[in-house]
Amino acid sequence: MAHDTVKPQFDIRGNDIYSTVHNPTEGLKAMPWFKIKDNKIYNTTFNPNGHTLQPQYEIRGNSVYTTIHHPDGVSHMPVFNIKKN
Repeated sequence: MAHDTVKPQFDIRGNDIYSTVHNPTEGLKAMPWFKIKDNKIYNTTFNPNGHTLQPQYEIRGNSVYTTIHHPDGVSHMPVFNIKKN
């Protein structure tokens, strides 16, 4: 049986998403990197890639996908999974 050993890279608190110490990307961890509005996720000014007016990600069920506005384009497979503690 496989075990999930991946440490969470992000923490959702209300409508804000924070980077955790397990995220290898450099940046301010104490401020929200993303803001959730409906099922869309936008970069905040604290995101290392800068603030965006268009959603970079979309939440579908318990999965996160990139949108057409993401630099990598639309993902057909989840880029992140949302797990509740």
